[in-house]
Amino acid sequence: MLSIVFSGAGKKGRISGTEFFGINLDCCRQRRLAVQQASQRDLSYHKVKERTQRKRLRKVAVERQETIASEIAKALNLNPTQTELESIVLNTRVSETDVKRIRLEYLTSNNKTEGMMQLDSWCRLQDEQQIGQKAMRAVAQLSHNMCRERNISKRRCEINQAMADKVPIYLYNVANSETVELPDDVEISIQKNASRRKISDILALVLPKLRTNNIIQNDDEINIKFAGDGRQAAREIDQVMLAFCVLNQRYNVARASCHHTIGLYIGKESRESLISALKEPAEEIEYLSNNHITDSDQKRWKVNTWFCSDMKFMLIVLGMKAATASQSCIWCYCSKGER
Repeated sequence: MLSIVFSGAGKKGRISGTEFFGINLDCCRQRRLAVQQASQRDLSYHKVKERTQRKRLRKVAVERQETIASEIAKALNLNPTQTELESIVLNTRVSETDVKRIRLEYLTSNNKTEGMMQLDSWCRLQDEQQIGQKAMRAVAQLSHNMCRERNISKRRCEINQAMADKVPIYLYNVANSETVELPDDVEISIQKNASRRKISDILALVLPKLRTNNIIQNDDEINIKFAGDGRQAAREIDQVMLAFCVLNQRYNVARASCHHTIGLYIGKESRESLISALKEPAEEIEYLSNNHITDSDQKRWKVNTWFCSDMKFMLIVLGMKAATASQSCIWCYCSKGER
């Protein structure tokens, strides 16, 4: 390394050789990078890294797709606009005993639908079996034909967005709900302590499916059961959930998939919190009872509503005392001593 010592204004300085001769200029650096990239391009496909192999395949697939499809369609006297290139398979001989297969797959209308169905199945499997992302990535390393976890996560985001567009979730605050006290080592930011969904939005999607499966007919009435209950989600966090199910499904009403959540808030089961949380659902239930509901097929249905829950929840909703009170029956005025 050449260095030059110079003096000026009573001070001494040192300039390295690369600075003095301009070897570290941007043009020289870009030239060195171009030479390195050219050397990589000269290497064989099997001698470069896997990342470079994917880049080469992607570049060739994009540049040659329309050309190959049009030439094949022209040779076979087919309509180029109605011809799709699905895949290309190449067998390359690395050595006398080693033969590598290179496969380029294109996204067509057929395999696009199949791919979406496969991703939907993986999303459902993850949700039902509670499989995490780390486990999915570990399993995907065993087989290159398996769906990648990033594609499954992307598809789940698309499903969530589609559901949010059809059945929006509204956030609000429940008045007089108890403050959640968390430990000192836990930090959480809660701007809204409650969320709800409209009953009409959910029924608009559920009723056409029940009609297709011949569970309800054109002249049937929709019987809906509403329920609610509280639970302790963590040591310091309590939650109250409101849900409903369509009783026309009969023997399937015990399944979790037939119950639809319409409200959830953080807090305990108290009279003040339930009054604030049930205000809008109660207004919607009263409207559905007095009017008809229209599904996505523009079919009008008459609705009958029922309310069923545990003893504590029902007494709170009806404004009565606890079950140990003198008069705690929700059906009659019989006192505890007359039972």
